[in-house]
Amino acid sequence: MNSQKHLFNNKTFLFSSLLFFFFALTANSQKQICKIYFDDGTVLSGTGKIRMDNSIKLKLNENDKGTDYDPLIIDRIELETDGISQVYKYKKEVDGFHKWLKVLIEGKVSLYKYDMSGFNFGTIPGSGFSGMGMASTPVTYYYVARGEDFEVSIITSLGNISKNFKKTASDYFKDCPVLVEKVNAKEFKKDDIFQVVKFYNTKCETENATSVIKAEN
Repeated sequence: MNSQKHLFNNKTFLFSSLLFFFFALTANSQKQICKIYFDDGTVLSGTGKIRMDNSIKLKLNENDKGTDYDPLIIDRIELETDGISQVYKYKKEVDGFHKWLKVLIEGKVSLYKYDMSGFNFGTIPGSGFSGMGMASTPVTYYYVARGEDFEVSIITSLGNISKNFKKTASDYFKDCPVLVEKVNAKEFKKDDIFQVVKFYNTKCETENATSVIKAEN
């Protein structure tokens, strides 16, 4: 009897989980005003969305059935929601998955973020766990890359247990001792990752010391 009850509970949980995932997926697949900037300089505008396979489906007008575009031929996309535009780039985690990341800063070190809520298939960044997982509260992962590098590294996360920020940041920014000192002295904490990258790009005496700030959120 106990085993049957356990099996029933598992099935109930799985059904509820899949139902929740379906609604979360539906909500996240809404079409938005979209502009695609291709690697060859071509720009297309219309309504679009990011599909489950990371391709971009774009409709140029109401009569257009839409076309799927490979993310590997796209430099960036710009999505507009409620009058607010955000830029996204397709990147690969070091030893991880490919995904679209929101651009926060581009410069000597570029900063990106990925918001996760509901269910997630694959490996949760920095956790070592794989499969289907659920974030009970929204989790934001922050990634860094040197300039325009395709591969990005997770630097910290908010809303989830993450890597030791002092250790990770001190290693990544080791070519800027003054910044490392500020991190170790807790003048900069993981909540200050935007300011950390901005400081590196504008204050550290390294090559190409300029940065282009895209957004703070």
